[in-house]
Amino acid sequence: MSCLNIAIVGATGAVGQELIKILEERKFPVNNLSLFASEKSEGRNFKFKGSEISVRKLDYFDFKKTDLVFFAAKPFLSKTFLPEIIRANITTIDKSSTYRMEKNVPLVVPGVNEESIGNATHIATPNCTTIQLVLVLQPIIKWGVESLEIFSYQAVSGTGMSALNEYLNQCRQFVDNKEVTNEVYPYRIFDNILPHIGRFDEQGFSDEERKLENETKKIFDLQEIKIFATCIRVPVSRGHSIVVSLKTTKPASINDIISEWKKSIYLEVADDPESNIYPMPMNVACKDLVQVGRLRQTFNSNSFQFLCCGDNLRVGAALNAVRIAEYLLKIRF
Repeated sequence: MSCLNIAIVGATGAVGQELIKILEERKFPVNNLSLFASEKSEGRNFKFKGSEISVRKLDYFDFKKTDLVFFAAKPFLSKTFLPEIIRANITTIDKSSTYRMEKNVPLVVPGVNEESIGNATHIATPNCTTIQLVLVLQPIIKWGVESLEIFSYQAVSGTGMSALNEYLNQCRQFVDNKEVTNEVYPYRIFDNILPHIGRFDEQGFSDEERKLENETKKIFDLQEIKIFATCIRVPVSRGHSIVVSLKTTKPASINDIISEWKKSIYLEVADDPESNIYPMPMNVACKDLVQVGRLRQTFNSNSFQFLCCGDNLRVGAALNAVRIAEYLLKIRF
């Protein structure tokens, strides 16, 4: 197996830090690891396989000797730096949202559509909520999907380290009987919810809601699925929860669906409400599996509702990127 020269752009962010951990945990064959972030993070050190690696600015780095780039920075940085990396034909796993819907850029979730990579060197990875959703849908897609109504309840770490730090500070402010202040969100997130993730369009849908709709359709190559999403930010540190109302094109049973879920190596079924066993964010934090449960039949044999929870930084971001890299090791390097 080849040992690769790897770069992480956005290494000091929540996803970047998770990438460093997962590469070491999964013993990914790294020859040399280069870490990049903004100027204010230059010189910070991170441990990897017993060594200290210093963070550098991206401005003047030559990627020609790099085999694989994980890009986990903001969209405006991807617009600035990615074109040059792409033109150099260096394999790039891109967590930013900039190119996800481009026709010639595969949008990939291993376990769902990794074969779509083909010969592409620029590979996009979806929004954290989309990844979790499609991993749960994949085992039951054989019954066909006519429509999805989705309500997501998303952790503050999905916004980034600044939001997570502000939320934890708000908790301390409340305990200390101080004024609870906010800067990252338009309102405080402590003891509150915000039905507002991203900008709203003319139809009243937020960026996050459109991502869930459009990315799910692209991944399954099923533009005819009707998808209606509502995305809500909740006062949880880590772990997104999604309630899904699903209408299949062919009749299925609860036992059929649970049986398929149990076969998936990406899922853990938690479905025994009488014993208080159901998906929760606290159960999936820092774990590799998406929990799914609370499955119920609603109006007829084609209609179901369930709940799933996944770690948004891990399953919904860094782990998906590393799984793509592991797949590339088998077919390319």
